[in-house]
Amino acid sequence: MKIDLTCDLKEYCFISVCLNKILNSNYGLNESLFIQDLQILFNYQNFQSLKCITDLQNLREYIQNLDNAEKQFFLNDLIKFIAEQALKMTRFQNEDKKIKYLGANQQDKVSLTKEEVSILLANMFLLSTPRRMENNSLEQSLPKCCSKICYEFIFNISSGKAMKSKLRCIHNYFKRIYQRRHDQKYLNLVVEFQRIQYQNNSLRLDQDILLGEIQFEEDKKIEDFKDQNYIHVDFANKYIGGGSLYDGDVQEEILFNTCPEMLVSTIFCQKMEEKEAILIIGAERFNSYIGYGYDFQVTGEYFDKSSINKEKNYINTYVACIDAIAFLPQDTYYQQYEQKNIYRELFKSLAGFQGPLKEEKQNKYDKTPVVTGNWGCGIFNGDPQLKLLIQWISCSLLQKKMIYCSFKDRRLANQQQFIEGLKGKSIKSIFGLLDQYSITNKSQTLFSFLKSQKIN
Repeated sequence: MKIDLTCDLKEYCFISVCLNKILNSNYGLNESLFIQDLQILFNYQNFQSLKCITDLQNLREYIQNLDNAEKQFFLNDLIKFIAEQALKMTRFQNEDKKIKYLGANQQDKVSLTKEEVSILLANMFLLSTPRRMENNSLEQSLPKCCSKICYEFIFNISSGKAMKSKLRCIHNYFKRIYQRRHDQKYLNLVVEFQRIQYQNNSLRLDQDILLGEIQFEEDKKIEDFKDQNYIHVDFANKYIGGGSLYDGDVQEEILFNTCPEMLVSTIFCQKMEEKEAILIIGAERFNSYIGYGYDFQVTGEYFDKSSINKEKNYINTYVACIDAIAFLPQDTYYQQYEQKNIYRELFKSLAGFQGPLKEEKQNKYDKTPVVTGNWGCGIFNGDPQLKLLIQWISCSLLQKKMIYCSFKDRRLANQQQFIEGLKGKSIKSIFGLLDQYSITNKSQTLFSFLKSQKIN
């Protein structure tokens, strides 16, 4: 199945006229003229989710706050370039160029060049994605609160600096693509999106497999590990990208906005099922930031120094998107220790940590270390002590080193010595103790319980 990005003739003509008007306009320093032209597209596309809020206030304020030199560049060079890219959407109408729909329970991939990614992002930014794209099978790809794949929401909602930072993220992205618009070698680099499953039905946890190598980090962020090839873990929503194009501002949303090429996955990836993960290969980071949640703030451009895989023609970045169980409401918290839920999280992490699809694997990446952290331990209410063990077991079964970033979570404070002491212990023994803990009254934490037990 493929995504239909075609328009009927009337829609195509209207979008083309609007984009060409933006392309050929001289806005000077008058952002209102650009906003008016964008509103015409906005209103034509009949976006209803914001109840007729069409003033694009957040975008207006963002442009107003640029200094004159940057505003001049944004309104008269960058916007024209974005419109020019958006007009190239017709290339996806040819059958051989149509984008696959990565539906549930199938292993497949979509490979796009950086040029093609920029075309999709340009249409998302200028609100010119074909309406048919919004109405087809993608209704199964988006949560009910996120009904549009574009910057509609971000353009309108001006509450908090996080929303302004999302605009800065896409601004920095297009600025870089504009600067390298004549570098065809760069634009031909591939960004690949793989839908993968863990299919080892012979997995047995009653064997004497030992917990492998672990590196515990309190101060570093997952994305700080760039000195070699790593699989970075995205604490994903089952709907890929989560609230990235809305008001979400935690780990996944920050990742997708600082690396905007990841955002196009929302166009063609259906929600993930239990044993599935989505692997994004070759996405570049364009933004530096500080803060988290409402305090998320872009501090400038980021220049990604990741090496290039010359054989596959992509940047050596690997992001495993895995969704955790949400133990909500609060009275479901202790259900996470039940065996069925532990196994669910185990298979989910195995799917993500295993790396690229088999036909894409190269031996030198088979042991790529996994960099992860408190997966599903924020608003999803997971226990980081349990999630550390589950992910460590997954890495050990795959014979991979795990680097665990605790983000100074108090529930893991002063536990490094105990954690490192578990290295070489039997996974079978750990699972047996997890079963025992699941039937206790939970008067002590999981790690406190384990410390009181003999672990082989």
